Amino acid sequence: MNKKTILQDHKKKGRKLIPPIMQLENIHEYSFIDNTLPSLIWMSALILRAEEKEAVNKIIDFIKICDETINNGEHFAFLSSFYKLDKNQKKIILKKIDEETVVFFQNHLAHHYYFFEESYPLDFIFNATPDLLKEKALQKLMDDVNSLLDRFSQHSTIVQTTAYVSLLITGKVKISNNIIFPNPDIIFTSPASDEAKRVSSHVRAALNVIPNFNISDDDKADNEWANLFWKKAFKLKGCM
Repeated sequence: MNKKTILQDHKKKGRKLIPPIMQLENIHEYSFIDNTLPSLIWMSALILRAEEKEAVNKIIDFIKICDETINNGEHFAFLSSFYKLDKNQKKIILKKIDEETVVFFQNHLAHHYYFFEESYPLDFIFNATPDLLKEKALQKLMDDVNSLLDRFSQHSTIVQTTAYVSLLITGKVKISNNIIFPNPDIIFTSPASDEAKRVSSHVRAALNVIPNFNISDDDKADNEWANLFWKKAFKLKGCM
């Protein structure tokens, strides 16, 4: 196949070829492990411990409620966005969530709140510190982290794709007409297919950057949760 045909959707900037995903407006390179992983840890926990489709549907519905209720341009797939909300905004969100979803989140995210308490971005879901064994809670947190580290694993792919699809649904990201993006459901129905590989490759590339994230110059607010998460994680024996 002609090399020129393969790279026809790339743009040349000096001697560098810029792939389509990097041609989006207002993007910033971002470290997945340092910054993005802590913000997706809640999805990892939910998808690990519940039926995958149920977890994904509840996650998407929750994000839609947050986006429609607050409508401040934040990307509620990422825990860091909840750090920018005040108590009143969180109360409003909580009132919009059905009781079944609240209990679902409480059951599967209890170990997060156990360690982070009021510092946990989804603290408004909880009304008391859960009574857990530290060792078991720590093992769950380790599993949440370790299962995301390999970005090519099936679990990590589902988490990343769920986050990306939520950005599409809430209109935070738009795919250019010249980019072919298969139905993301393919990662469930045929994870080894070429279409699934195209989906996961596109999603990984997208999450390496932050399209239109409204990051301030020092992006302090966006890094606050990630910094706190890793600081705490390194202190917990055996977590890393």
